[in-house]
Amino acid sequence: MDAGIAVIVSTVFATLGWIYSGRVMRANERRKHTYNLIVRQQDDKKYAKWVKDFKSLLASGDLAVLDTSKLPPENESLDNLLNHYEFLCAAIWCGDVDEKLFKRCEKTRLISLYEKSSLYIEANRLHGRQGSLWKNLEALVGRWRGDVKPLPLQGLVERFAMRPCNPKRQ
Repeated sequence: MDAGIAVIVSTVFATLGWIYSGRVMRANERRKHTYNLIVRQQDDKKYAKWVKDFKSLLASGDLAVLDTSKLPPENESLDNLLNHYEFLCAAIWCGDVDEKLFKRCEKTRLISLYEKSSLYIEANRLHGRQGSLWKNLEALVGRWRGDVKPLPLQGLVERFAMRPCNPKRQ
């Protein structure tokens, strides 16, 4: 083999190894960050209060009979809980939080929160607030429930980009 070709081949392999190790390191750091977020969330007293208030709101039945034709009464705990998960969903779409780990830990809770507060979300979008309120949350719930059909080659693009592809992103 010619010395010039050997140098080029070894440079290509060294570069590929460097790129691969960088991707592995980034994925591991993202998993560690996601794990820390989930653990800290469970110890957060504010989060626990929001969940407790949400459960009492469900028990009262006020969310089930909410009239979407007018602005719903403001509920600070529910707003904070939805905003908390909206932030985490946005972080997933950006690739800052590991979707697989977060999904394993929070899928049921996230889908349940969205479904049970959907009338509240719809009423807030229609009256007096942004129309795009809690859209990242809605898009991720749709993805996890299987409501959104994957785009062609979406899995390949997600694997290459190291983050989920949001087809509803504008």
